[in-house]
Amino acid sequence: MAIDDLLGTGLVQDPGAVPLVVAVAGHRDPRPQDLPMLRQRFCELIRELFDTLPHTPLLLLNGLAEGMDTEAAELFLELIAEHRQLHRHSPHHQLVAALPKPRQLYLEEDFPAGSTELTRLESILARCDAVLDGENCPELALPHPIDGQARDPWDPRCYGRQGIFLVRHGYLLVAFSNGLDSGKVGGTSQTVAMQRGEVYPLFLQVDEVIAAREPGVVVEITTPRRSDKEPTCPVGYVRYWAENLDGSRIDCRALAELEQRQLAPLVKPHGCIPARIEAINRELGAFPPAPVYDTGMQASLWRYADAIANGSKASYMRLCRVVMLASVLIGLGTSQQEWQAIGLLVVLAAVLVFPKLQQGPKLGFIQWRCLAESLLVTDFWGAVGVQGDTADLFHSHTSQNFAWIRTVLRGRRLQLLALQSSPDNRAPLPEVMEHCRRWINGQEQWLGKAITRQQRWDQRYVLLGALSFLLALVLAVAYWLVGADVIPQLLPEALIGIAVASFGYRELMGYSDTNARYGRSRAQFARAREALALARPDPNNPGMLAVRQRLVLEAVGREKIDELNDWVGDQLQRVYTPAG
Repeated sequence: MAIDDLLGTGLVQDPGAVPLVVAVAGHRDPRPQDLPMLRQRFCELIRELFDTLPHTPLLLLNGLAEGMDTEAAELFLELIAEHRQLHRHSPHHQLVAALPKPRQLYLEEDFPAGSTELTRLESILARCDAVLDGENCPELALPHPIDGQARDPWDPRCYGRQGIFLVRHGYLLVAFSNGLDSGKVGGTSQTVAMQRGEVYPLFLQVDEVIAAREPGVVVEITTPRRSDKEPTCPVGYVRYWAENLDGSRIDCRALAELEQRQLAPLVKPHGCIPARIEAINRELGAFPPAPVYDTGMQASLWRYADAIANGSKASYMRLCRVVMLASVLIGLGTSQQEWQAIGLLVVLAAVLVFPKLQQGPKLGFIQWRCLAESLLVTDFWGAVGVQGDTADLFHSHTSQNFAWIRTVLRGRRLQLLALQSSPDNRAPLPEVMEHCRRWINGQEQWLGKAITRQQRWDQRYVLLGALSFLLALVLAVAYWLVGADVIPQLLPEALIGIAVASFGYRELMGYSDTNARYGRSRAQFARAREALALARPDPNNPGMLAVRQRLVLEAVGREKIDELNDWVGDQLQRVYTPAG
């Protein structure tokens, strides 16, 4: 495969539109007489999602256990085929299996040989877009045996890990549940609890305790079990739970406040995560993969995020200049009695309007730049096989305005895991590493130019402010010596306003702080470039070269996200109010 055939991040193909990841968790033993109703409810849900989000591909993440998991998988495949017949330009919906054990081991240990259930599972696996298990997805790897004991085929921890994987990547969880706690690690009740942000007694990871995961929603389809001595719930009653945004609702009474009567409030309102994803996908067709700058062919989602970020930045810069001009007008207006009414109106606008006007373009710029930069790291890591998840490193917990970015990044990573699960969809590592070297070199050069450019602007605003202040001082002394007939009083005040505005604009842009971060990142990229040049295979283990190359990419990706986190925190604190 030629290097030029790859995307700039080393991927074989553009992953395309952002998926809405729908995870499924269900009981293994639904009552046979209830299946028609349960199937109907699931089909109604998926069709409603198709209609509500017509440009968004659904990625059904399914553990494929016996029972409702396999029922949902088969129905989803049928619904996809039906939807494609009715809509020629239907999004690329996918079924991705997430198995609790390596594929062959799962087939042998969890399904009786020659059984109908085994035949059914093998048929579904053959039709999946991708099959993830411990052999191609480290998060699904089998847990180590306890205290050196032989591996227990029924060790529940593998199912617990599977449940965590489903919840971590799925925004919407469809749960076929009877509403009772089974008290089992990896059971449906634990998966539902994690998705709703509850603290489950049999928690397995830190994230379950501190609610570090971004929010998600739950759709529960009540499902009586054969093992129930008597029915504990009605058949096919659908319940909807909204996002537990900050994880603060942990008891039943507080969680009950999240329940909704229908699906629409969870996926339709402007600003909610599914609506954001749909808005992105609606516009994505206008941004096909194309060469950008000197970075090679870039994916459509990155091009879209970069374009929106640049547009938001331009709007924010224009507004900042207006705010600086307003500060000059405030100074002039309040100092002259005949202009005081105008000055006070500008003060009122500065107090009430300007901060809010700044916030919109500024927040948009921060969000979309974060998405674009995080996508680059996600795609590079996916191409070379780094196991990390950029969504875990992107610290957005202090602001819900960034939770949607983490959801998009997890969806993207799941697309890459599915794509890379087949060796045919992986580019040879040497070709991928060549793209990585180009990116590292390009980042180092860009940071050097950016530092120089910002130093120049910083010096210009300092010079403008200092000269304006000195000139105002000279004119004020001259006014005191020779009088108003020769030196207009308004001129020194105007120069003082220009000086204040220059220093204020410089502070608002944060040139010095930004350059300090850029300098640190540039040094780290230089180290990464040197490390790649020095990396050598071990004589007894040639594969160590690939390991070292992945380590370099993981390190530089972590540095990129660290710098991004620092930048976000700094930018969110910079609000200039000329009336202050």
